[in-house]
Amino acid sequence: MQKNVGTVDALIRITVGLLGLAYGVGRMSRRPYRTPWLLMALSAMKVAEGVTRFCPMLYAMGVNSCDRAGMQNMLSKAKDMRNQAGKPVSGTAPKQEQTKLSAEDKQLEAAVKEYVSYRQAEEASRNEERAKKTDDRHSRDEHLEPTYS
Repeated sequence: MQKNVGTVDALIRITVGLLGLAYGVGRMSRRPYRTPWLLMALSAMKVAEGVTRFCPMLYAMGVNSCDRAGMQNMLSKAKDMRNQAGKPVSGTAPKQEQTKLSAEDKQLEAAVKEYVSYRQAEEASRNEERAKKTDDRHSRDEHLEPTYS
């Protein structure tokens, strides 16, 4: 088993794990019928990862946080994953110019556009009515409660 957790990371894992275990034992002593088993198991796992300085998740991702280069590698991988998530995969989405629609599809598309525009107009009118009602209610209810100023 090769170490893949740095010293600071290991100390943080041990501290968080011991805090979680202490909280779980406290809860268990007050309410033994509602023991937080999952919290205690995860906390014990974090303590074990900190003591052995080996994390299976970091190993699975191929990340090593023992040295500065490992942390930079982990950050660059995270940035690459974030950049790839925003880009569409090439060749998966057909372009509209290439796709020819049949008459039924065009009719269906027009009906959907009409329905969406109708719903948007209906929502806008409903929002305007709500705004009018709140303004009217405020002016109408202004003197129902006495103000002592």
